[in-house]
Amino acid sequence: MKSVLIIFQMRLQAILFTAALFVLTSPVFAQTPNPDYSALSQTQLQALADSGDMHAVFTQGYNLIFDYEMNLSPNPDFAAAKAMLEKAHEGGHDTANSILMLYYQGDFGHEPDLEALETLLFTSSERGSAIAKLNYAYRYVESEDTVKSDRALQYLKDATQNKVVRETAYPFLIEILYGMNSDVQENLPLARKTTLDCAKLWPEEAYCHYVLARDFANGWGGDADLSKSDVHFRKAAEAGDARAQWQVGMHYLNGDRVEKNEKTAFAWVEKSAEQDYLNGLISFAVMNALGQGTEKNPDLSFKAYEAAAKLGSGHALRALGAMYCAGEAPKTDRGLCAAALILAYEFEDDQAAALLNRFFDISDQPGFEALKKKTAPQRATLINQYDIQL
Repeated sequence: MKSVLIIFQMRLQAILFTAALFVLTSPVFAQTPNPDYSALSQTQLQALADSGDMHAVFTQGYNLIFDYEMNLSPNPDFAAAKAMLEKAHEGGHDTANSILMLYYQGDFGHEPDLEALETLLFTSSERGSAIAKLNYAYRYVESEDTVKSDRALQYLKDATQNKVVRETAYPFLIEILYGMNSDVQENLPLARKTTLDCAKLWPEEAYCHYVLARDFANGWGGDADLSKSDVHFRKAAEAGDARAQWQVGMHYLNGDRVEKNEKTAFAWVEKSAEQDYLNGLISFAVMNALGQGTEKNPDLSFKAYEAAAKLGSGHALRALGAMYCAGEAPKTDRGLCAAALILAYEFEDDQAAALLNRFFDISDQPGFEALKKKTAPQRATLINQYDIQL
């Protein structure tokens, strides 16, 4: 599963940091709506704090770090703020945890305290804080401690029901349930159900439609259904997903469950290539070279292969080499041809060896090494030009 479905690459920690700050002013996270104390003087805030008002204590701590728009103050007092925030949290204030977790994970010049962080997230989650549940899940859903991992998974499910964090929680839960990039045991039937719910909540967003398209195509969460797969690929493509746009293009190019139409295929492939999706770039290059759905255009084909080479494609390097030898590149250059084919071979492109033999009569290792040495300057040029990492 992980090898074919690596589709969820989200910088969750950054998202959770943003959510942690957003939550400070969001009444959705509060068990009861917090009053607005932004216009109160320090004297008024202190009087309220002395009377036991935990939101006043929280506001005092907050004001020592941030301004009203959540920008860091010019001279923040992190130590004093931490003491006030801890007091507010202990007093039951259900959003103080959103800043305290930043302290305990090592921000604001504070030494990381993972034990305190776990306790904070657990107690805040049990009080009903959705942002705490999301952060607990992020940290412990892959824990070897089954109590923690089971709790984290339940918290993550809970977070999908909160209107403020569910847009972050749903993709994270889907990743876990499908076993994407994760050691957590997947639950594929529940994954499909969750992704269907996600697609209903955000019908104009691409992510869940693309996941469902892959699921129905492969039968991961239940019976395979190519007609449903095609529907979700189309919805994801229309929402701008480059992977889905390429897939829809291939359907039209090959006549898979649609009437074959090379012009429509090219239109979708072009959209995918414009987003620098590797498969889209390769197909765009091939279709321009062959004149499929468009006029033959070797210049556009060459440029697309160059873009794909910069993404690490051995296929693209092999195609560039062939174009240099065949006179289809901006210039005929057998040195660059050999260098590109050698690089493609080193990228384990299956057809590069055959082309080396065809163009240079290279069929053994000594001949390969001699040609590699001879074209070392051109090889260095291509490595630098396409930022190739061997």
